[in-house]
Amino acid sequence: MSTLFDLQLDRSLRRKLILICLSVAVIVSIIYSVVAFRLSSEMGINTEISYLEKRSLFLLAEIEEEGDAAQLRIKELIRMMQHAEGDGPQPIYVEVLGHHDRWQLNTDIPGQTLDIIKNEIQQKQVAGKNSGFIKYQDEYFLWSAQNLDNNAILMVIVSNSINDTMSHIAKRLAITSAVVFWIAVWLALTLSSWIAKRVEDKNEALRRLASHDSLTGLPNRLYLVDLLQTQQKHTEKSVKGTLLTIDLDKFKEINDTLGHSAGDKLLVIFAQNLAQVLSPEQTLFRSSGDEFLIWAPDISAEGCEAFAAQIVESLQQPICMNELPIHLEASIGIALCPEHSSDIDTLLISADIAMHEAKKLRSKWALFNKSHANDEKGQQTLRYRSELSEALAEQQIKLFYQPKVNLTSGKIVAAEALARWQHPVDGMLPPLLFIPLIEQSGKVREFGRYVIRHAIKQLSIWKTQGIMVPVAVNLSPYNLLDPDIVSYTQELCEKADIPPNMLEIELTETATSLHLHTISASLNRFKDIGVSISIDDFGTGMSSLAYISNLNVDTIKIDRSFISDIETNSSNLSIVTSALNLAKAFNCTVVAEGVENLEQATLLNKLGCHYGQGYYYSAPVPADKFTALLKFTPTLSVS
Repeated sequence: MSTLFDLQLDRSLRRKLILICLSVAVIVSIIYSVVAFRLSSEMGINTEISYLEKRSLFLLAEIEEEGDAAQLRIKELIRMMQHAEGDGPQPIYVEVLGHHDRWQLNTDIPGQTLDIIKNEIQQKQVAGKNSGFIKYQDEYFLWSAQNLDNNAILMVIVSNSINDTMSHIAKRLAITSAVVFWIAVWLALTLSSWIAKRVEDKNEALRRLASHDSLTGLPNRLYLVDLLQTQQKHTEKSVKGTLLTIDLDKFKEINDTLGHSAGDKLLVIFAQNLAQVLSPEQTLFRSSGDEFLIWAPDISAEGCEAFAAQIVESLQQPICMNELPIHLEASIGIALCPEHSSDIDTLLISADIAMHEAKKLRSKWALFNKSHANDEKGQQTLRYRSELSEALAEQQIKLFYQPKVNLTSGKIVAAEALARWQHPVDGMLPPLLFIPLIEQSGKVREFGRYVIRHAIKQLSIWKTQGIMVPVAVNLSPYNLLDPDIVSYTQELCEKADIPPNMLEIELTETATSLHLHTISASLNRFKDIGVSISIDDFGTGMSSLAYISNLNVDTIKIDRSFISDIETNSSNLSIVTSALNLAKAFNCTVVAEGVENLEQATLLNKLGCHYGQGYYYSAPVPADKFTALLKFTPTLSVS
């Protein structure tokens, strides 16, 4: 799926690997042949030279023994040597320098050739050699010069066997090289297939991680977007079908009562039961949390409400959890393609609007009504959704910074970066109006990188001004599905010369929609490079003992709902006290969110919570105002 994080496997990879491996096989075979031929040739020549040295020493010993009669004896021995050669007499030249005389014997070596060979031998003797070979006119001349007492002998022979030996070696090596080559080819093909398979498996795993829900195994919203976009590219007509958004009613109460583990099991069973209702042409998706999507290309406008009623009917059967029957209820929104829209993003919004209409009316299901979309809120949602890409491209989304303060000293110790949309028409928009749209539109990855990039850029600006204050950014766990998010962050830190420990990742509540193992690997890689990890909104949504323990977090942030009335609400006071004790057990730092007054700050400090964040100290402000705050008021009032 080429649009899902660019995880499509390069189709030419296997071919490239095969060509590379075959090239290596050819090179190895050539190197083997050349080296083996040279070694074999040198070995054969050295053997011949060694044999010649022994013969020349033997003749020299005969000269010493025979004295004046040595010449006749040597000639006789040379004839015997020539007759002993299996391939016929060898041309031989022998030159003897004795006590009183000097004589030579030449059999069949041309005089001019001999003069050239003797000149080269003299040059080699000057270099300190006493034997060797000279190749002249495709013939090998072996020579050996030996000295004994006052006698010296120079012996030169034309070796007929070396060329034959070379030819024999070449033929043998050709056969061996062919065998080696085909073995190398086999190994190359096997290796390239194995590597290509491994790469393909890794890419498939990443594709599935990006396009499927880890809990239920169902495809996710990104998969649906890619599926419909692909279908639209391959057809001239508009894609037809029905999109249903299914949201479980009061699932949060069930989740809080039975626990997250039981809630996850319930979602899995619900997905399995729902899948049994669908036909092979229909596809079930998990969008997020307790929200599911169904794409039914075989359901028309006439049959869509009957199909929704069938789904509601399937929910009548209770699901047994911990021996308790759980009756699930759902609200269903229906949008038709192309009647309501041919654009997938607009279609998703339409189904979502219809689902909320069904919840509002408690009607179980609702068909999207274009007249409702024409009201102010509907138009606004559609408009903001369509303007998101432009907002990111033109950097309309700004980061505001809210200080984290030491409750004892009032010193600003860190900042949290919070996104605000500087809309060209509607002014400054709070995150509640556009963050859900980002998550629904499939721009989570782009937005996550946008926030990290701008936070690191601001850290770099502050560094040039002599300000070093850590910054926390909020990421959705879906950002952690981005396989390159850690390396992307590390590269930005290196380019800006910012230590990674100046950055903190705050996980948002939507992490409850993912399994721990899905996000823990990315978080561990973040921690490996020095980035801190914190759990936002502790006590709600995703926050639990399992998350704190398994994710190895550095900081937990107590949700503002427990702080707002901590002075008067004994239950919230107990929860905060327990959270502080829990954080101490896990060696975590604690930040209290939503500190609004001096009484809350004082009480939290007495309880052992040493860091706070809230409007009592400062609202989120633009970077320039926060810079002024750091420069001129680095310590805020604690009294």
